[in-house]
Amino acid sequence: MREALRVAAASPRSADVRAEKDLCLRAVFASSASVRASFADESGVARGEGTTGASGAVPPRGPVCVKKGEALHLVVESVADGTAAVNARAVIFAAP
Repeated sequence: MREALRVAAASPRSADVRAEKDLCLRAVFASSASVRASFADESGVARGEGTTGASGAVPPRGPVCVKKGEALHLVVESVADGTAAVNARAVIFAAP
């Protein structure tokens, strides 16, 4: 996998990746507090499994794949109440 996007301040919708060809995505994140992290499509529907914690991989058991032209964004939300400010960073990887 190659690095597709690095996000210094991840927020509920801070990292959008539009597929120029069929590809698979996975992200790793680290935050100052426990968060829920997952991928969602343009309509907000979750794609793949999410994970909860102060760090980890999304999806936890392997990448989520998208078709050419689709876009996904990384959703990072505070576990406390969904709106609390959290410092979070993420790196999104893509293959091929």
